Amino acid sequence: MTLSGQARPTRQPDEVILMEVLAPGQDQPPYAYVQIANRRGRYADRQSRWSDDFDGDTNLPAGLTAVANLTGTFALNNPAPTSVDRSVGLLTLSTGINVAGGEIVQRNVAGVQMGFCELAFEARVAVSALSTVGDEYSVAVGWWDAGFVRDTGGVNVDGVYFRYDRLADGNVWTAVCSNQSNRQIGVSAVAPVLLSAAMQTLSIWVDQTGGVATFAIDGAIVAIIPAQVPTGAGRQTGICCKILKSAGINSRSLHVDYMLQEVNLGSTDR
Repeated sequence: MTLSGQARPTRQPDEVILMEVLAPGQDQPPYAYVQIANRRGRYADRQSRWSDDFDGDTNLPAGLTAVANLTGTFALNNPAPTSVDRSVGLLTLSTGINVAGGEIVQRNVAGVQMGFCELAFEARVAVSALSTVGDEYSVAVGWWDAGFVRDTGGVNVDGVYFRYDRLADGNVWTAVCSNQSNRQIGVSAVAPVLLSAAMQTLSIWVDQTGGVATFAIDGAIVAIIPAQVPTGAGRQTGICCKILKSAGINSRSLHVDYMLQEVNLGSTDR
């Protein structure tokens, strides 16, 4: 696996670049992203890539759906890029004022089966404010199979994702692999950032066998989890971003600059 925020490795025929983080402006689209596989030759037709940066969107792009809980909402806006966030389109998920308000934006919630292909997910995100005792909320970003639940409650069954849950982990991002409600976690030392200060790139890569999930924040690996990746029959997930309130009446928001998913089937038969 290659992580590089500077130069890209030399590409050879049939070479697989498992994880490549490009600095903004190095390639198209003009922001950092992970490319899990650049396989050429006879396997070139066994790749797929979906992404959206929400630039100019007035409605959710095709394939994405939004679900609200109580006062939860989503909004698409196109602010002028600033030196802080450098985004040209934002998807904002808000809890609203209800103590249990929340919002999910997801794509094909049962569309990913791990264990037979290389997978990558990436999203560039920020929050409006950190969670506190008075205004508690949680976030999940990655592959997920459940609706409005706090991950730590054991209700969501399968997924590979980043979570932010101050009550469970403190004010840091945590990497999670959940297989039939059996969890393996890796608590990072990296706190979520506020939109007023910056944005963060959350990247996840799952190997072809589903044996290992690797998590990175802004190109730096924060967790490698070798267990509990959901690979069995009926363990499908889909990419999502979610925010859910659990205390307080002040609205909190998750801001998403872009989302992407890459699939590489490699030499595995379809």
